[in-house]
Amino acid sequence: MSAAPSPPEDRGRSHRRVAWLLGFAAIGMVGFAYALVPIYEVFCEYTGLNTRSGVISEQEASALRGTGRRVLLELDSNLNDGLPWRFRPERQKLWLRLGEINEFVYEVQNLSGEPLTGRALPSVTPSQAAPYVKKLQCFCFSPVDLQPGEHKRLAVRMAVSPELPERFGELTLSYTFYPSEPTAVSATRSSGASGKGES
Repeated sequence: MSAAPSPPEDRGRSHRRVAWLLGFAAIGMVGFAYALVPIYEVFCEYTGLNTRSGVISEQEASALRGTGRRVLLELDSNLNDGLPWRFRPERQKLWLRLGEINEFVYEVQNLSGEPLTGRALPSVTPSQAAPYVKKLQCFCFSPVDLQPGEHKRLAVRMAVSPELPERFGELTLSYTFYPSEPTAVSATRSSGASGKGES
C-alpha cells in the first residue's frame, strides 16, 4: 500500500526550511572567507610567520654582503574564491644573487563593478628558507583597495640572506589575496561616489 502524498502546506514548509538553510550556508561561507585573514594572522603571530617577519630597513639591506651565489626564485599568485580580481606577477621566474636587493612587480585588477579591498598573505617554499627572505617593501604589509575596474602595479623589494643554506637552490614566493574590510580611504571614496550619484 503506497504512502499518502504530503499535504501542500507540509511541502511548502519543507521547501522554506531548505531555502533558509541554504541562505545561512551562503552567509556562513562569505563570513568564513573574511575571517580567514584574522585567523591566519593570529596563527602567524603565534608561530612567528607573519607578514612583517623578515622585514629589514634600507640600511640593514645595504649591510648585507653580496655573494656570487645565485638562487632561482619563482613567483606565484593566488586568489580566494570570494575575490573577483585578476592577480599575477609580471615575471614568473628570476635569478637572484644572495645579499643583493631585488625588485619585482605583481599586477592586480578589480574585475567587479564595486569597490573591493583585499589583503595578501605571503608564503615561502621550502618553508625552512622563509627566515632568509628579507623584505624591504611589500604590498602584503597593508590592505589593497581597488575601485571597479581599477588596475595597480604592486612592488616588492627584497633580498635573500647570504646565510641561506647551500641545499636551497630554488625558492617559491607565493601571495594569496583574501577579501578584507575596506580601509578608511576606500570607504570615503565609495561614500563620495554614491553621494554624487544620488544628487
